[in-house]
Amino acid sequence: MTKRMQWLAFLKKRYHNKIRGRILLYMCIIAFSIITCFSIFNFFLAADTIKKENEGIIRLKLSTACSSIEAAVQDYSLPLYSIYVSDSYKDMIYQNISDDTPVSSRLDFLRDFISVLRNTCTMKPEIDIYIKDSLYWGYPISYYHPISEVSSCEWYQKVEASPKQAIIYSREYSEEELENLLIGTVKIQHTSGVQMGIARITIPFSDFFGIFQAQFEVSNGGIYLCDTEGGVIHATGKHFGEDFTPAAYGDGDSMTYEGEKYFVFSENIEKYGWKLCYVSAERNVVPRNVTDINRIAVFAVVLIVASVVIMLLFSHMLTYKLTALAKNVEEINIDDPSLGFDPEKYGSDEVGILACAFEHAINKIKALNQKNLLMEKERYSIEYQALQEQVRPHFLNNSLSAVSSMAEDIGAYDIREALLSIAKFYRLSLSHGANLITVADEIELLKQYINICRLRFEDRVSLSLKVDQEALGCYTPKLVIQPFVENSIMHGLRTSGNDYQEDIVSINVKRSGDRLTIVIDDNGKGMDEQTLKNILMEDSVNKKRHAVCNVDRRIKLYFGEQYGVTIKSTPQLGTSVVITIPAMEDVRKTGE
Repeated sequence: MTKRMQWLAFLKKRYHNKIRGRILLYMCIIAFSIITCFSIFNFFLAADTIKKENEGIIRLKLSTACSSIEAAVQDYSLPLYSIYVSDSYKDMIYQNISDDTPVSSRLDFLRDFISVLRNTCTMKPEIDIYIKDSLYWGYPISYYHPISEVSSCEWYQKVEASPKQAIIYSREYSEEELENLLIGTVKIQHTSGVQMGIARITIPFSDFFGIFQAQFEVSNGGIYLCDTEGGVIHATGKHFGEDFTPAAYGDGDSMTYEGEKYFVFSENIEKYGWKLCYVSAERNVVPRNVTDINRIAVFAVVLIVASVVIMLLFSHMLTYKLTALAKNVEEINIDDPSLGFDPEKYGSDEVGILACAFEHAINKIKALNQKNLLMEKERYSIEYQALQEQVRPHFLNNSLSAVSSMAEDIGAYDIREALLSIAKFYRLSLSHGANLITVADEIELLKQYINICRLRFEDRVSLSLKVDQEALGCYTPKLVIQPFVENSIMHGLRTSGNDYQEDIVSINVKRSGDRLTIVIDDNGKGMDEQTLKNILMEDSVNKKRHAVCNVDRRIKLYFGEQYGVTIKSTPQLGTSVVITIPAMEDVRKTGE
């Protein structure tokens, strides 16, 4: 095998596997997309798990911070509890009026007692004791004040009006420190039931945040302590504006600030009616690698969409040739000379091979069709010649019959004239073997036949002849008018007896564009519908045709089914024959 043959075999092998290769490529793309999407889906689940774990850690830290705040409040409230329950301490205050203990010793005890209580607290709160003026000793001493100093204050009046003996908590805003302070107060009551005063302890809320603030990332967020009305008691970290109310968000809700996404987490401190909120940037909740996974997920969605689009385009590329080929096959018309398949239009793959096969099959069909047409034309020509030969003996028989009748009715000197007309008519009908003659020759032939008829019927038959000048040069099959005129004279006209009237045969030949129309009218007896059908019908047994049917068949065989003879007849009124043929001035156009 030569190199050229080997190369052609290789090309043929690839040529037959192109569609298969495309299908494999599409399957690989689909498989890649599915695997990628499955992997990213697993990554996405992992990212969601990490996010939930981080949220759980943040909520645990919040819960721990709330517990730390409660413990801190309890811790710094211990001095108030000690004051409330210490009878010896109350006695020392009450001794101001009942005991002879030196004032200096008593004052040292009272001052040291409060100092010790304050030092036992982690956050070292401020402690103030307000003694009723009647019990106040009048000497200045740390931590102690007469009630008259605060009797007009709102907080004092609320404590006095409250029936509670336990610690009462409230909040005040310090203009000096520019922050909120937590205030705890408790009434000091002697065992004898005498109200001696009020103990008050004060601590900034910022001290509570110092306990747990280090556990939270506040560079990209913030921690907020809110009251029952949603107002911010204390905040640290990023500032989100004056109108920002973290308590308005539910636990786990998200918000957007300056184009960045934040999550809000919250935990309630039920005992004091507070809410601790933590606002954290998304990157603190969702690690960077998880964010990357989300980006990959977006990329996967884009990949899926792109894969679907590519698959749709490839499927169109794969099937549009087949669709075009199927449509072309559906519209096949063998008689269309321009019909054909262009292999280059369908490519060089399997579709192109199929198109070439159709092209080859259609060429064979067209060749066979052309051959059948030639054979059919030859058959028509043979049949036409046979039909032509049927006309001559038929006419000759009728003519001789007329001459015989004439010889019987009139003198012998007319026979010669009749025979001369017959001879001329016969000579014209032969036309040197031509099948087509001019309309002028056909009219001359008809005139000779009328001359013969007049030898018998004398002037009882009138012929009205009207022919357009432009129709005289057109060609027509010979003897298409004479058989109808003969039928009118021999069978239709009333030329004798009581039914006698002047017989008129009218012939009108006119040309309209590319069509020639010959109209033959008579005023004879006419015929009924059944008789007309019999004239136009072929004898199925003997395969013989009436002369009228013969003319119609000749025209159709020669020019096509759109031409021929139509007859209308009315009994007692006459018959009208219309012959339609193409207007031909060049006999070569018919293939003669």
